[in-house]
Amino acid sequence: TSGIKIYGKNDEIEMPIASLAKIMTVVTALNKHKVNDVISISSEALKQEGDYGFFVNEKFKIEDLAKFTLVGSANDGAYALSENVDNFLQKMNDKAVKIGMENTLFFNFTGLDIDNGFAGAYASAQDVNVMALYAFKEYPEIFGASVMPEINIKSESGVNHNIKNISNILDKIPNILFSKTGLTPLAGGNLTVIYKNKYGHNIAITILGSTSEGRFSDIERIVNMLNDLNYGSR
Repeated sequence: TSGIKIYGKNDEIEMPIASLAKIMTVVTALNKHKVNDVISISSEALKQEGDYGFFVNEKFKIEDLAKFTLVGSANDGAYALSENVDNFLQKMNDKAVKIGMENTLFFNFTGLDIDNGFAGAYASAQDVNVMALYAFKEYPEIFGASVMPEINIKSESGVNHNIKNISNILDKIPNILFSKTGLTPLAGGNLTVIYKNKYGHNIAITILGSTSEGRFSDIERIVNMLNDLNYGSR
């Protein structure tokens, strides 16, 4: 809430962020569209890793597809959100600079590794916190959906879609407001969350380079320590 850094370790080093990149993809899409605008799923979007049950030319409201993409980390959803906007990738990088992300580069819309030695997006943990706080402040209804245990949406083509949230920390942090996972071979396990502590302060925490399960226990330990220290009581 105050913009003060409580603690950081190697938090200014650029690291692969995997699907945390989708935060900026959604932000950029929302910047360039109205939430009720309708977009369709292209064949190119469906080529992205993972099958979320979409079909070619299926139509979605931006709002619904954005929420689904965040909860399920849907790569085809992220790609579809990026289409029909000129220079979308450049706009993602420009936005990062504009909001104060000093050590960030996006090379694709999903955060998926491009090859065995090159990631789809790089950022520092500090920058991811900046991005998460900006996203939640600007679009609380969209990014607030990220802490839903599962989401059900109906496309404008009349098809129902359901997906469960893979984050297993949602019921372990009281007053959690936002959560986004990331996991690739190069990135390891990444996680960013925002929660409101008992003093009403929104606190963002980002872990990069952990493991698939370790990212959740890492965040939980940090939250418990902050609560034990009564951070924010002053």
